[in-house]
Amino acid sequence: MTKEINLACIRSDLENFEVMKVSYELALRNECESIKTLYQTKRCALFHTITPCEDTVFHIAAYLGSTELLYVLFEMVPMSRTWEVLTMKNMHGNTLLHEAATNDKVDAAKFLIEKAHGERVTMLMEQNQLGETPLYRAAAFGTKEIVEYLANEVEKEEGALQTNFTRSSDNLSILHIAIMNEQFETARWLLDKDPDLAMKENYEKTCLHVLATMSTAFKSSSGKMSGFKEIMYGMIPGDLVHRDKTDQYVPSQSCEDMKDHQPKTSLSMHCCCFFIHFWIRFWMFLEGMHPNNFFIYLISMFGLRGGTKGSEAKVLTSTTFCFP
Repeated sequence: MTKEINLACIRSDLENFEVMKVSYELALRNECESIKTLYQTKRCALFHTITPCEDTVFHIAAYLGSTELLYVLFEMVPMSRTWEVLTMKNMHGNTLLHEAATNDKVDAAKFLIEKAHGERVTMLMEQNQLGETPLYRAAAFGTKEIVEYLANEVEKEEGALQTNFTRSSDNLSILHIAIMNEQFETARWLLDKDPDLAMKENYEKTCLHVLATMSTAFKSSSGKMSGFKEIMYGMIPGDLVHRDKTDQYVPSQSCEDMKDHQPKTSLSMHCCCFFIHFWIRFWMFLEGMHPNNFFIYLISMFGLRGGTKGSEAKVLTSTTFCFP
């Protein structure tokens, strides 16, 4: 009798494993009809995890941003369990909206928020294990469009937006995380939304200090740029700035351009510096822009990205602060 029960349990586990495997593959291929057929006779399996990170098929659909697949899946969920599905978390504490926030499919996020009905605010403010809301996670991994949409939804609740601007586990600002992940379009939008974000510090470093250490954010040794972008980059006076000896964020002390402690100046470079100072002032006047925001604007507008030397990051950061 005991052997028969054990065999039945093993058979059941194998069937569940097969469902997990097949559903994962079908979800990745966005085969909605096949998913529907699979779960029609196994409705309970809808709520089972199908990955080592404890994702359900709903998490996979949200991560892919497939509104069609989400619609098919929710059609098989009883109304009484809709909120349970919307708030299901994986191993990292991410809900469906956390996963949907990491891509550029705004429609998927809209679908989930509409499903929440009266609990919309609760879902928008839900945090994962790192203390990240869906909006914060969107700034880190998503696109400007999804960030803008979620921010507008959060703003409908008075005072809720500022809560989303900081990760509760370590107080890292939303602007810091956007810059660290090279989401410069998002960073520019966030600065337009709240200029005070530029002054927020994490471990006594503003976002510009962080930006100065990111070799992949600048050009230097990367592929050749052409046209106006090359001219723009060439006008930045790279050897007019002293190296800050107290800055621990210098990426490489062995760089050739970091060995000299004294600036090398020339008449032509002074003229270039005067021209760039005038040009940037004029540009900011036209844009109505605060000087602290100019550098991030420059990065996102002209795509000055690629490899860099340490001094170039330092120079560009200092250029941002050189105006009264």
